Amino acid sequence: MGVISVRRDALGGLKPLNSGSQAILYRAPAVTLPGSDGPYVYKEYRSKVRSGIEHGIRRSLVGLIRVRSGATPAQRQRIDASSVWPVAVVEDHVGAIGLLMREIPDRFFVQVTTSSGKTFRDPAEASLYLQPEADIRARNLTPLTLHGRLYLTARLLRYVALMHELDVVIGDFSSANVLFFIHPTEQKERNSVMFVDVDSYRLGSGVPALVQGHTPDWQTPENAKRSALYKSLVAAGASANQIASARAAVDIQDKRSDVFKTAILILRLFDGGEKSLSTRHSPESMAKITKFRGKRFAATLAAALAAEPKDRPTIDVLFDDFVRQS
Repeated sequence: MGVISVRRDALGGLKPLNSGSQAILYRAPAVTLPGSDGPYVYKEYRSKVRSGIEHGIRRSLVGLIRVRSGATPAQRQRIDASSVWPVAVVEDHVGAIGLLMREIPDRFFVQVTTSSGKTFRDPAEASLYLQPEADIRARNLTPLTLHGRLYLTARLLRYVALMHELDVVIGDFSSANVLFFIHPTEQKERNSVMFVDVDSYRLGSGVPALVQGHTPDWQTPENAKRSALYKSLVAAGASANQIASARAAVDIQDKRSDVFKTAILILRLFDGGEKSLSTRHSPESMAKITKFRGKRFAATLAAALAAEPKDRPTIDVLFDDFVRQS
């Protein structure tokens, strides 16, 4: 399968779906593409985001599209089952302005009830389930069971392991860009995950289409150090080159930072306390993980949270020790 490029004016009728600071989302019901099943969503970057870097955006998106098209059938099936991967670049007379991706499946949306009794349909972000059970029930959502948490952990680890096998760095990994489907009665085998915002992923040593940010409360220790250095250089009136170099280092993320953020998500998944959304140290989680997955995995998970990237295991080791259960 080749890389697909589509002209903006060939998308047909578009239906506004959502908007954010970086892009506007549209349903694209008229679009059909070879090698991928719709329906599709068109993500158009705002002009302030893409201006002057259209060719860089195209290069990055083409790289990600080739990851999927060049994967084995089994890998491609796993990619499609767990992410809304870019499948085409959208261009106008200037260059790349956006991308086409599959629409998020309906099962990854929930009807959320607010404290005032109002209901609304929203993506089922992982953050909705990283809270006390009483709060989850108050929103009219299904709380996670122990088996449901274990099954989600396996799905998370399997997806990140696949990304690293394909030499892809996720980068901005948080509970906002991972969606959960929680089955109401069969969580042990039916829960699943869906990763969104894939266009911020980085291929190998390349540059992502969008900056790989750090969501608050998901910052790695090494990034915190780089941020502190950058701020100190600015305050000290360092040279422009020193400041620019330090600023660029702030955005660097790699497979070891992915491992740290994966471990953070697993830790929070098993916590269930008032501070589950931000905790980095949870004796409650580690006790549950030790009891139900064994001391070996608990120790490897603790190592994945090490302050020094070199001391963290690879995602394959983390996944293997989870499966081994000893």
